[in-house]
Amino acid sequence: MADEHVERVSGMIGVDPTLDATEGDFLQFLATECKFHEEEKAVFMRGLDAFNGLLLVWQFFDSSGAHVDGSAIMVGPGIAISAYHVLEPHLSDLKDGKKYSVAIGVAKSGIQIWTVKKATPLPDLDLVILGLELSSPLPSDRSFCQAFITTRLPKIGECLWVCGFRSEISEVKPNDGVHEVRAKGNFYVSSGLVTNRYPNGRDRLMLPWPVLEVDCPSLGGMSGGPVFDRHGYLVGLLCSSFSAEDGRGPSYVSLLWPALHMEFEGGWPRSPHFDGALTLAGLANGICDIDNVNVVHAISVDGAKKVIYSPWE
Repeated sequence: MADEHVERVSGMIGVDPTLDATEGDFLQFLATECKFHEEEKAVFMRGLDAFNGLLLVWQFFDSSGAHVDGSAIMVGPGIAISAYHVLEPHLSDLKDGKKYSVAIGVAKSGIQIWTVKKATPLPDLDLVILGLELSSPLPSDRSFCQAFITTRLPKIGECLWVCGFRSEISEVKPNDGVHEVRAKGNFYVSSGLVTNRYPNGRDRLMLPWPVLEVDCPSLGGMSGGPVFDRHGYLVGLLCSSFSAEDGRGPSYVSLLWPALHMEFEGGWPRSPHFDGALTLAGLANGICDIDNVNVVHAISVDGAKKVIYSPWE
């Protein structure tokens, strides 16, 4: 990676800063639209704060050091979503306590370090919902950004933007009794046109869940990164890509509507709103921002949950 495309960030892992909150303290969670210029086909963003804490770098730590294997996106207070295949190689060590993980966002006000307290893989999908807890100081304006999800099915020929973190170095170091995390790299954005839609899955083995095919490249470390439409709404996550001779990909995008009624644990700060099993659809219109959530609903078939989607463009 060229030096002009590299940024460095570091911060201390601490305890949840809301543990000593007092009556009258407030936090803001703001739905954010991410819009890009269509003429920018593939660019490294200027500054790690370009997404204002919305796009996360997902790091895993063990005795050998730190590893950045993917990206994630904030979709609610202490709630993020990423690709399951980013988590899968680390599952055993995480369960055995040999690894832990954090998700790092960089806002205009500084670094935001989120400890991953819970990761819920979603059945038969390359998606995982993360329950996060802030482990760095509160931003000065007490504000956090989260994506605006849309249930819309993008049209063939429509332009989408694939985003993620391209890592060069990540590490964790003890520092006066606490741990300091460091990351070196940059956010990368590439755009392309939707060339195919597979609402029932592309195939039975590699991509059996609802996906889009987009004629754009993606880089290692971008898996789980967000994909936005022209309105700046989140339409899906990067799940796979292939290298073609012309460098255009394609990239494959997991659609998010199958995840909206899947149960998970998460949410921050600690609140009765986040007790027990949650769904993104259940948190819509108040906590999570989801466009036209009513086109997705869940039914029970032979005791199993089935999610029904009515496509709209």
